Amino acid sequence: GLVDDVVAQSIDKLHYSFNRLKYSLKPVVTAVQGRALGGGCELVLYSPIVVAASETYIGLVEAGVGLLPSGGGLAEMADRILRTSHKFDDKQASMTKVLTNIAFAKVSTNAFEARRYGYLRDTDTIIFNTTQRVEVALKRAKYEAETNYIPNTRHQYIALGEDFKALIQGQLDAQRRGHFISDHDYHIALNIATILAGGDLPRNTFINQRYIQSLEKIGFIDLLKSKKSYERIAHMLKTGKPLRN
Repeated sequence: GLVDDVVAQSIDKLHYSFNRLKYSLKPVVTAVQGRALGGGCELVLYSPIVVAASETYIGLVEAGVGLLPSGGGLAEMADRILRTSHKFDDKQASMTKVLTNIAFAKVSTNAFEARRYGYLRDTDTIIFNTTQRVEVALKRAKYEAETNYIPNTRHQYIALGEDFKALIQGQLDAQRRGHFISDHDYHIALNIATILAGGDLPRNTFINQRYIQSLEKIGFIDLLKSKKSYERIAHMLKTGKPLRN
C-alpha cells in the first residue's frame, strides 16, 4: 500500500546517504559523545573514521519498540564480519553475538564496550578528554587528506544463509518454549537473523552489502504492519519503557 511505498522510499534514501558516506572519496571523520542510538548508531557505523569520547553509549535499539534497524545497521554489522577471511564457524559465532546484542537492544556502557560489541572498530579513536573530540577529529581529517586517503572498497562475500538461520531458529525455539522470550520477540529475532544470514540462501552463495540492505527494508516493513509492534511503539511513547508483549 501507500504507507509501504513511502517507508520503502525513505529507507532507500537513508541507505543511499549512508553508502555515500561510507564510500566517500574524501575522508569523513565523525566525532561522537553521549548517546548514539538507532539511526545515530547507524551514522557512526557508516562513518569511515570515528573519534569517540570514552563516555559514548552506542546501540541498535529498534527491537525494543518491536522493529529492526532499517538504516543499514544490520547490513554494516554483517559486512564487517563477512568481509573478513575468518572461517565459516567463526563468522557464525561472531554473527550470533551481533544478533543477541541487537535483539536485546543492548547499549554499550562506554566506548570501549562499543568496540567489543563491534560498533566501533580498532581503527577508530577513543579519547578521554571529551572537550577535545572535535579538535582531534579535525586533525585526523586533515592528516588523512594530506597522506593519500584510501576510500573504503565494496566487497562481495559468501552469505551464511540457511545454515545460520536454522542454527538461530533452533536456539530461539528453545528460548520461546522456556518462556524466556515472547512469540513477538521470536518473530523479531528471526527477522533479524534472516537479514544477517543474507536470506534463505544455500551455502556458498555470494552476496554484497546492498543486497543485505534490501532485506532490511523487507523485514522492517513486515514488522511495521504488526499489531504487536504498534503496541510496543505506543507503549514506549506513552511510558518511556519497553513493552514485552
